[in-house]
Amino acid sequence: MTNASPRSYKRFFRKRGFWITTALLLPVLMIAALAITGCLASRMFEPGDETGLRRFEKAVTLDDTKDVTVSFLSSTTHDEHHSGPPIVYVHGTPGDATNWNRYLREPVGDCLSIAVDRLGFHKSENGGVFSSFADQAAALKPVLGDDERAAPILVGHSLGGPIIARAAADYPGRVAALVIVAGSLDPDLEEIKWYNHAMRSPLVSIWFPKAATHSNEEVIAARRETEELAERLKLVTCPVVIVHGTADSLVPFENVAYMKRQFTGTAQVEVIALPDADHFIIWTDAKAIREAIERARELVQVKRDMNERSSNRTESIEEMQVEEMELEASRPDL
Repeated sequence: MTNASPRSYKRFFRKRGFWITTALLLPVLMIAALAITGCLASRMFEPGDETGLRRFEKAVTLDDTKDVTVSFLSSTTHDEHHSGPPIVYVHGTPGDATNWNRYLREPVGDCLSIAVDRLGFHKSENGGVFSSFADQAAALKPVLGDDERAAPILVGHSLGGPIIARAAADYPGRVAALVIVAGSLDPDLEEIKWYNHAMRSPLVSIWFPKAATHSNEEVIAARRETEELAERLKLVTCPVVIVHGTADSLVPFENVAYMKRQFTGTAQVEVIALPDADHFIIWTDAKAIREAIERARELVQVKRDMNERSSNRTESIEEMQVEEMELEASRPDL
C-alpha cells in the first residue's frame, strides 16, 4: 500500500473542513447566543432547591387520549384555613416549578400556592416535547377549580402567559383570574432566530440538555400556537392582570397592546407596566409581581360580590313575580 500524498490530505480536509469547522463552532455560537439572550444567566436549565416544599404528581389524559404524569410543587407554610383562591404558577420556556420557589416559600396572602413542571420539563418530561398550548393547558386540570377545589388564580411567565390564557379559555369557570407576566401572545411578534434552526441539528443539540432542545421546539411552534389561541382569547371571562417590563428584550412590550385588544370577553383587564424592566421580572421585580397577584385577588373578590348582588336582585325579582302571581290567583272571580 502506498502512502497518501500531502496533496491528497489537503483535498480531504478542504472537502470536509467546512463541516468539521461547523461542528466545532456551532455549539460555541449557540452558547454565546443563549448567553446574550439571558437564558443561561436566568438559571432556567437547572432545577432549584425544593427544601421545605411538597412534591406531588397527578395523572392526566390529554385531548388526544395520551396519558401523561404531571408533577407539581406546593407550599407548606400557607394558611390551610384561608378561604381565598389558591395561586398556581406556570413557568416559561425553558424552566420548571422551582423557578417560583420564593413565591411558594412565602405565599402571597398566605394562600395555597402551587407551581407546575410543565409537560416536557423536569419531572413532567414524559419522554418528549409538548408544544401544543392545548396540551399544556390540559395538564393543569388537576389544580383547576371543580366541585372539590376553588378556582385558582393562574400566574404565567413568558410562554406560561399564553398557556394560562388557553387554560382560562378552554376551562371557563375553573379559573378565577389570570396574571400574565411578560407574556408572549402576539403571533406577529414571534420570531424564529438562526440559532433555533441550528439547534435542531444533531451536531448542535447533543451539546445541550433536553430542557434546551425541548424549549427550542416550543419557540419554533409558538407562532402557530399563538395564532390558534388568538380567536379563543375572547372566551376568557375572568379578570386579567398584565405585568410587563417596558425594556423587555425577549418578549416585546407591544404584546401588551395586543392583549388589551384581544381580551374582549372580560371587563376587567388591568396593565402594570414596569419602566426599564427586562424579561426576567419574576426574579428581578418580585415585589411588583406580588402586588399584581394581590390586585388579581381583589378583582376576584369584586367580581364575586357583583355576582352575588346580581343573584340577589334576580332572586328578589323572582320573589316579586311569585307574589304577584299568588295575589292574582287569590282574587275572587267577578
